[in-house]
Amino acid sequence: MSRDADRPFDLAAIIAALDRHGVQYVLIGCAAALLHGAPTVTTDIDVVPERSEGNIGRLMACLGELGARRTTEPEVAPASPAADDLRFRIEQFDSRFGAVDVVFEATRIGGYERLVGRADRMDVDGVIVRVASLDEEIMGKQWSDRDKDRTHLRLLLAVKHEVDTRSQGPGGAGSCRRDPARCGPDGTGGRASGAGDQLEDRTRGVACRREAAERRVLRR
Repeated sequence: MSRDADRPFDLAAIIAALDRHGVQYVLIGCAAALLHGAPTVTTDIDVVPERSEGNIGRLMACLGELGARRTTEPEVAPASPAADDLRFRIEQFDSRFGAVDVVFEATRIGGYERLVGRADRMDVDGVIVRVASLDEEIMGKQWSDRDKDRTHLRLLLAVKHEVDTRSQGPGGAGSCRRDPARCGPDGTGGRASGAGDQLEDRTRGVACRREAAERRVLRR
């Protein structure tokens, strides 16, 4: 069964749920690229979980809270999350906040044990998230032959160049290069008015906050 492309995506809501359930994971993929400052948007989240039985149980409970349904096998009817059904390197779920991909082993960059030691820690709406390092994200995209991954690779390389340049030049890493009218004084970005925040506003705010907070990223 195909994934619901029209379902609204709320990165912060999914991350908050993972935090409430105490799930240990490293964030990779487009959401990680976004947090590193790449000018992109995404409609899913890729998590690399620690693979102990207890942690997988917490992950399944989190997905259950999110109303997720397993969609890994197109020929099989979507089902509620269950640890016994996890058979593939990448398991796919659709939730009420968007798509969640559970990646047990990421191509070329490995699993949780390899990634966690090099991961950055970043703040997403008050939750500290382990995010695969910029170098790891670049390495993962360099080996892909998908058009979208080549596009993201160019964006990531541009971010790395800019980060390296800012770290060596005057002014440091705290300045936001985006429209100041759309980024608050602390770089948090503006929210859309009303209850229905749009994806563009949320992702813009996260990306701006990443730049303003670059000096405050906590490293393991």
